[in-house]
Amino acid sequence: MADAESAPTKKGEIVAIPAVSSIAGRVAVHSDPGRSLWKSGGSVLVFLMALAVVLLPLVLLFLLLRQPDTGSSGLTWVWISLMVITGALGFMVAYGIVRSVLEADA
Repeated sequence: MADAESAPTKKGEIVAIPAVSSIAGRVAVHSDPGRSLWKSGGSVLVFLMALAVVLLPLVLLFLLLRQPDTGSSGLTWVWISLMVITGALGFMVAYGIVRSVLEADA
């Protein structure tokens, strides 16, 4: 037997179009309610790793900049601009990672 949705419509009949979700085309992830602690712990771990993506290169570049012979060459502006570019790229990567993890949890 055919249900009402698969039955052909008559000419002039108004048909309701189903709403499309904001995540159309993405794979739906069905989570187990007992694993919510694991997911929140994983989210915190991903957040900390994303923070490390931003901070570790900046710390290493800062330590290299503090070397006595680095500042004497007159190219301190190169090191500072390298720190700004590295920080911006690290922030963009970290933002993308954290955003994808938060969307997957929703």
